[in-house]
Amino acid sequence: MGGCSTITQAEKSSKNQHIEAANELEVIMGKFTSLIPQEFNSQAEHDEKSMQYTQEMITLVEQLAQNSKELKAYAKNESELFIQYADELAKDAQTLRTNLAAKKSNEEIKPTLQNIERLCYQCHATLHE
Repeated sequence: MGGCSTITQAEKSSKNQHIEAANELEVIMGKFTSLIPQEFNSQAEHDEKSMQYTQEMITLVEQLAQNSKELKAYAKNESELFIQYADELAKDAQTLRTNLAAKKSNEEIKPTLQNIERLCYQCHATLHE
């Protein structure tokens, strides 16, 4: 093993928070994409559940964006790229927030969710061992 590496308690906490939020986001995104209007008593009920999941995703994506900026120290030589991914996540959270306020359909929201998935995959593939 090369040089000595010490991870502070705060870094461990940030990393654990990131993992928990990412796992929770994955679950909520799965629930959102599997919503079937026919399983609800009314369109209004379906829309309400969709809006609830979207709000939960916004909160989690905002947490991940902020948390990613706190974790940039893990990226070492890639900190600029790490911040870029975090900034893109924050933009996607804002897009979701705008879509929610405009009462966009699930189909209209899906491209933003796909971008979030792409960002998470790219970041983890690029910056994690």
